Amino acid sequence: MLRLPGSGGGVVAPAAFLTGLLLMAIWLPFGFRMGALIEDWSILALFDQHGPMYFVGAEGPLAPHRMRPFTVLPQAVAYALDPDSFGWWHVILILSLLVRGVAGAWLVRWVTGSTTAGLVFGLLVVIYPADTMQLAFRGMHIVGSLALFLAAVAVQLHAADRASSPVRVGLCVVAALLTIVAIGMYEAALALTPMPLLLVYARFGWTDGIAWMKARWPTLLGYGLGVATCVVYIAYVLSGGQTYQATLADTGGRDSWAVVVERIRIVATVVLPRSILGGWLDAADMLRDEFVHRAYVLLACAVLLACLAITRVGARTVTAGGRAASGWRLVACAVLLMLLGHLPFTSSISHLHITQRAYLFATPGAALLWVSLLLVAWRMSRVAALTLGVALLPLGVGMQLYQFEHYSRIHDLQRSILSRLVPVLSDAPQGRTLLIRDASATLNGTWSLLPVIANALSYLLAHPVKTVHVCLEPGGHWQGFDPTARPGSCVEGPTGWTLRPPGPLRPVDGPPGVAGVAGPAEIHIPKSDLVVVDIDRAGQVSRTTDPLSGVAAPPGTVEPHARRRWRHVLSERPWPLGFGLFPRGPASDFRWDAGRWWNMDMPQQGSGWREADWTLRPLSQTSTVWKNLRVSTVLFDLSPINAPYVLEGRFVNFANDRVAAELRVLLNGSEIAYQWTGDGRFIAQVPRLALKAGENELAFDAPGDPAYFGLSMALDWVTLHAPR
Repeated sequence: MLRLPGSGGGVVAPAAFLTGLLLMAIWLPFGFRMGALIEDWSILALFDQHGPMYFVGAEGPLAPHRMRPFTVLPQAVAYALDPDSFGWWHVILILSLLVRGVAGAWLVRWVTGSTTAGLVFGLLVVIYPADTMQLAFRGMHIVGSLALFLAAVAVQLHAADRASSPVRVGLCVVAALLTIVAIGMYEAALALTPMPLLLVYARFGWTDGIAWMKARWPTLLGYGLGVATCVVYIAYVLSGGQTYQATLADTGGRDSWAVVVERIRIVATVVLPRSILGGWLDAADMLRDEFVHRAYVLLACAVLLACLAITRVGARTVTAGGRAASGWRLVACAVLLMLLGHLPFTSSISHLHITQRAYLFATPGAALLWVSLLLVAWRMSRVAALTLGVALLPLGVGMQLYQFEHYSRIHDLQRSILSRLVPVLSDAPQGRTLLIRDASATLNGTWSLLPVIANALSYLLAHPVKTVHVCLEPGGHWQGFDPTARPGSCVEGPTGWTLRPPGPLRPVDGPPGVAGVAGPAEIHIPKSDLVVVDIDRAGQVSRTTDPLSGVAAPPGTVEPHARRRWRHVLSERPWPLGFGLFPRGPASDFRWDAGRWWNMDMPQQGSGWREADWTLRPLSQTSTVWKNLRVSTVLFDLSPINAPYVLEGRFVNFANDRVAAELRVLLNGSEIAYQWTGDGRFIAQVPRLALKAGENELAFDAPGDPAYFGLSMALDWVTLHAPR
C-alpha cells in the first residue's frame, strides 16, 4: 500500500488559534454592533409568526426555497437561542468562519505536507477579498454551508487515512451528514463535490492517486452517499414545481447558445480577474482611502505573523516515491476549484453582476491558487515569497474590517429609522395599512429598508404589519415602482388616499429598463383603514391618526416582551474599542457615487434616482444612478470650512441632447451656474454662504424622455469640496 507523510495532523490546534486570533482582530473594533439587513428582517418576521424553521419543505412561506431545506437553519438556531438580539447570530457567524479556517488549513496541510502552507491557507480562505458579503448576516447560511462542506471533505479524507475500522465508519457517517447539511443549506456547494478527487490528484498525481483511492474506496462511499442523497433530493424538488432557483436562471427567451457565449465571456473577462487579482486591488485601495488610521491593521497582522512564525517556520513538501509533489499540479487544481465554485452562479446573469455571495464558493480555489504560487515562489526566491505572503495579510484584514464597517453603518441607518418609527406605532391600531410620508427622503431604496420595512416592523412590534406604503416628500412620490423603477404618486382625497403608478411609456429598445411589463395597479385606501405617519426633514416621526381606544395592550402584559426586543435590537450601544479606524460625523466635503466598491452600495438620502447599475470591466467596476424624476435630490450633512467650494461631477449617459441643455443645478434652493468641461463633466464655483452646517440639499432639474423609459441622465459621481 502506498504511504505518504503529512496526513494533515498537527495543524488543527495552531489553525484554530490563528483563525480565532484573526476573527478577534476583525470583531474587536465593532463588537456585536452589526444586526439585520434586508432578508434578515423578513426571516425574523417569519420566525415570529411560525416559529424557527429548521427545515424548509414544500409547504409554508419558504416553499420556493425548498431546494435548500436547511437554508435558514443557522438563523433558526440563533433565533431559538435568543429571539430578541443578534448576539447568537454573531457567535454562529464567527464559528462558521473558524471552522472554514481550520478545515481549510487541515486540507492544505494534507495535500502539501506543509504546516505553514496549511496555516497560511487557513488565514487566506477567511480574509480573501473577492466576495463582499461574508460578514453580513444575510449570507450567514452561505458562509455556514461553505464551512460545513470544507469540514466534510476534511473529515472524509481523515477517515481514509485511519486504520481503525470503527473510527473510520464513524468519520464516514459524520462526513456524509456534514455534506448533506452543507448542500442542503446552499446548493451551490454541490459544484465543489469533486474537491476530494482534485486534492488527491494534487497530492499524489494520476497513478498514485488512483492507487490510493482503490485502496480506500469503501471509505469514500460515505461522502459519495451524502452527495448522492443531495442530488436525488434536488432532482425530486425540480420535478415538483417552481423554485426560487428557476426564476434566477430565466434567460428571457434568448437563444441558449448566445446565453452560453455571453456567460463564458463574463467569466473570462470579469469573474476570473476579480477572483484572482481584482479583490486584492480593491482591498489595497480600501486600505489606502477608507481608513483614518491603519496602525491597528498593521499591528494585528504583525501579531498574526509573529504567532505564525512561532507556530511553524518553513514549509515541508510531501514526497511520494522520491518524486516531489508538483506545485503546478496544485495550481491546476486550484484554478479548477475556483471555476467550479463559480459554476452555479453562471446560470443567473444578475449574480454575475454582483460580488455579494457570488465569489464565496470560489474562495477556496482562489486562496489555494495563491498558496500554490507562494510555494512555487518559495522554491525560486524565499525573499519574494515571504514579501508577497506578508503583503497579502493586511490587505485581506483591511478589506474585512471595511466590510464590517460598511454593513454596520447600513444597519445603524436602518436601526435609526426603526427606533423612531416603532415607539410611535406601538399603540397604533393593528391590521391597518401603514402610510409613511417621508420628508427626510431616507426610505428610498433596498438598503434603506424600503422592500422589507413591513417585515422589520412586524418583528419589532411583535405582531403582523399588514402593508406599508412610502411616499417621499415633497412631491408625494409613491415608492411603488414600475419596471423601469419610476415612482408613482400619492394623492390625498377627502375620504382616503390614492396611490397612482407612473404614466405609460412608449415601448423602446435598449437598456436600462424593461418595456412592455405592467407596473403596479392603482390603489385606493380609505382613511379608516390607514395609519399615517410623518417623518419630517430632520427625521422626527409623528402619527397623524389617533389610536383607537383599547387597542394598546395594558402595561405589564405584552409590552415587556416588545420593549425588551426594542432595547436589545434598537438601542444605540456605543462600542469603546473602535480605534478610530474610520471617519465619524459630518465631513468638510461630500462625495456621492452610489458605490465606490463593486456591489457595496451605500444608501444616500434623496429622491428621484434608480438603484445603482454597475459597469463591469476586468479589474475595475463603476456605478451609475439614473435620474428618473424631473427634480432629483441628494441630501447630505456637511461641516464646511470657511472657504469657497467647488461642485463637480460627471454624467455618463443622456436620454437626449435636450436633457443636458436644460439641466439646472440647485444647492439649498439657489441655482448654481456651472460649465460643461467635456466627457459629461461639469464644474461650478460655490460661495461659502451657500452652504449650511448640517443638512444640505443638492438638486438636479432636467426633463425625462418618455421615449427612453422616462429617464434623463445617469450620474457617475458628484463631489463638493474646498479647492485643493
